[in-house]
Amino acid sequence: MNIYGTFANRNFLSQLLALTVSFHEKTTESRLAIFALDDETHAFFEKLGFDRVDLRKLQDLENFHKDLPIAKSNRLESEYFFTLTSAIPSFLITHYPRCNFAVYIDADLFFFANPDIVLENADSSVNVVLTPHNFAKKDSHLLIYGEFNTGFVAFRINPTSNEVAEWWLQSCLAWCRDLVEDGKFADQKYLESFPVLIDGVITCNDVGLNLGPWGLNNISTISSVARDWEVNNQKLYAFHFSGIKWNRWGVILGAWPYKHRINKTLFNTVYRPYLTEITKWNDYLSAQETLIPARKALRTLRSTRKVTLRVIFRALLTNDIRSWRSVTHDSNK
Repeated sequence: MNIYGTFANRNFLSQLLALTVSFHEKTTESRLAIFALDDETHAFFEKLGFDRVDLRKLQDLENFHKDLPIAKSNRLESEYFFTLTSAIPSFLITHYPRCNFAVYIDADLFFFANPDIVLENADSSVNVVLTPHNFAKKDSHLLIYGEFNTGFVAFRINPTSNEVAEWWLQSCLAWCRDLVEDGKFADQKYLESFPVLIDGVITCNDVGLNLGPWGLNNISTISSVARDWEVNNQKLYAFHFSGIKWNRWGVILGAWPYKHRINKTLFNTVYRPYLTEITKWNDYLSAQETLIPARKALRTLRSTRKVTLRVIFRALLTNDIRSWRSVTHDSNK
């Protein structure tokens, strides 16, 4: 059994709910620890009462890592969210000693297969599993943001892994800015130092684990047969739907920064199941009087690119905008 951990606030509820549902459907024994960043999120998940979900508050994390409140006071909110990413693994390692791996996952992940399979197949000498961005050659300039993505980082629960998890947190407490500076970027570039600090750090060879829009230019085939998804003839375990933004009229899919045109097969096979789940929860949340109507916000948990006219224009050029009708009505004709 493994323990996974993530966090979210009220502006990210639809994504968090989609993640939780997919986690519940695809895993069988592992647990998901959710750190609610506000009372509304905590109350909502407490009301739903998902199985194998351990609901916690931000205060639990800040009480465990006493320096986190200090960090909150000296950086932007988005940079504090990056810092929280690095704080979760050591918390999980300490509080779930009977699990095999402690895995940090971003809340905009969505599972298409059981990720425990990858971790179960890891050799006993493996302490940390990192997932690369898998940039295409034409996107190699993006390596300044990091070879690896923080959306899925797995630590075997032992003292060696905890050592590097603590180093990651202390590094982010010292510096975690949303810019490239002196070979650093946010919480992400620090991952490249893990193999230098401890043994047993591996790069995951499964391209379908934490695949995101940044890696789509490296994908040649994608298919789904009887709910078995594959990319490049490998199992698709989890897609990272980073950069998705929406309002009542439509959705920006988030691939436009990488100049990738999402074709009909990719949209229907990968994006449609996720957006269908998002739509379901949007409608549910919109009916709740105490919560912000989800479709009215273009905000995301981590501040990324603003939805300016320039963004909309570039998204249109790369076929990155869809209407909600295209989500609810099958266009695979």
